[in-house]
Amino acid sequence: MSEFACGGECEAAGQTGLLKLPNKILLAGHSHLNALVGDRYVQSPTLRSLDDRPDVTILDGPWPRPDDYWRALAKNARDKATGLMWGGNEHNSIYFFNAAYEFDFSSRYVARLLGRAQIVTQRTVKQRFREHSLGELDSALKALSAARPRKLALLGTPPPKKDNERLRQMLAAEPVFFEWAKTLGAPIETIGITDPFVRLKLWHVLQDMFREAAAKYDGAFVATPAEAQDDEGFLKDEYWAPDVTHANPAYGNLMLAKVLTELQT
Repeated sequence: MSEFACGGECEAAGQTGLLKLPNKILLAGHSHLNALVGDRYVQSPTLRSLDDRPDVTILDGPWPRPDDYWRALAKNARDKATGLMWGGNEHNSIYFFNAAYEFDFSSRYVARLLGRAQIVTQRTVKQRFREHSLGELDSALKALSAARPRKLALLGTPPPKKDNERLRQMLAAEPVFFEWAKTLGAPIETIGITDPFVRLKLWHVLQDMFREAAAKYDGAFVATPAEAQDDEGFLKDEYWAPDVTHANPAYGNLMLAKVLTELQT
């Protein structure tokens, strides 16, 4: 295994400098991983063991993730069961606000259609997602696959939160969304937020694209735990983090258990 500096976990174990643990599972990726393993900001790619699980390694790093983070992931993935959390905010980053008009599209997961909306195609949505980050995902998976992990899994991301007005109350504390609203020339108190069921459809498109991307490289896809979703498919209230996009550690515990079960088989 390539060696990168470790932090307090090594020092607590009486070690310094380099991480040398019997790790069999490696987890890495974008911000939704924080709910599963905690948020550790470091300035360079850093390995640490998961609390109470010395067989599980987490690759921490700076935000946003630089190229050397993904190189470090590929370098350490050989013979490991590797779980990658990629993106998961694309449906919000692109479509959270009704920038010009209300839109909708057909979905095999969500039957309802907005009568007042302009209908677009799933092909259009998928192309936007590819341009946003899923093209880069293919490159990351290709590099990981070439590293010959024992197993490769792409991790599903939390479903959207349904209550638009509750989300609106969070916008003032969300710099990215606040600035986005300003560029659209609309105050956050009145700006149009995309219909919850359209956002749910967008999330389903994204999860299907993750599933297809994993299969391309003979990887598994670990979907969101059903018990974290309400009867309509939205993230249950008890699993909300206090922001527009993320889930909380209670959700993370559910997802982590499912991920580790998948990667241990």
